[in-house]
Amino acid sequence: LRDITEKRRAETEARGSRDFVGSMLEHLPAIVFVSDAEGRIRLANPSWERTTRVPAVQAIGTAVADLVPERTA
Repeated sequence: LRDITEKRRAETEARGSRDFVGSMLEHLPAIVFVSDAEGRIRLANPSWERTTRVPAVQAIGTAVADLVPERTA
């Protein structure tokens, strides 16, 4: 038998951290988006959607430069 107490504790802690960050991104009034090394959007919060009028599901995988005017990208 193996003691998996520490593993379970770490999993619970990680889940709590993910939930906290997810909630924060959902409720922040600021635009938050994450792009990869190629400039493709990987995550966009509701403020992104409200401000750009581009749904996150449509933005995901699209290059930031294709969605945001150059002077603001």
